[in-house]
Amino acid sequence: AIGGRGQKRPGGDWREIQLFRHEEDDEFSGGEPPDAAGRQHFPETRRLVERVAPYAASMAWVLAGDAKIKRLAPGTRLEALRGPNNGRLTAHLALEVPSEAAAATVRVGAERRPWRVGEVLLFDDSFGHDFVNGSESENCTVLELHLLHPDSEPLFGGDWMRYSEEAGRLY
Repeated sequence: AIGGRGQKRPGGDWREIQLFRHEEDDEFSGGEPPDAAGRQHFPETRRLVERVAPYAASMAWVLAGDAKIKRLAPGTRLEALRGPNNGRLTAHLALEVPSEAAAATVRVGAERRPWRVGEVLLFDDSFGHDFVNGSESENCTVLELHLLHPDSEPLFGGDWMRYSEEAGRLY
């Protein structure tokens, strides 16, 4: 249930733990539900996400988004990615960052910002984005949640299931 997808700089590594997901949807599940490690190691985090951001948990259940813990090892750079469309937003809550303030960053479009413990970075992941942990010795860990974009509310009436079914028609 712990695995990473994406490209990384040689010597870097990253891991993610899904908090809500039953489908065998990735190569890293090892025959167990992808959220098995999340249920075992992060039960309180799961309860908090369900209480504070229920749509994020619901979107993850139907594979319309993710609710996961992501850890970037020292020296890791995840190459530029793009989300599937602009109907959702991504929230990163920094849980652990290197002591050097600008060592761990996220870039969205042309703007790069550092993660700071306890702060949320909210962005539209349909723009090119990448993640860097330039520290030589410290991890960077974030809680990543996907949320329905407020501008997509009129299209889907706030219904994450409908978003999941019709997301392909968005940009």
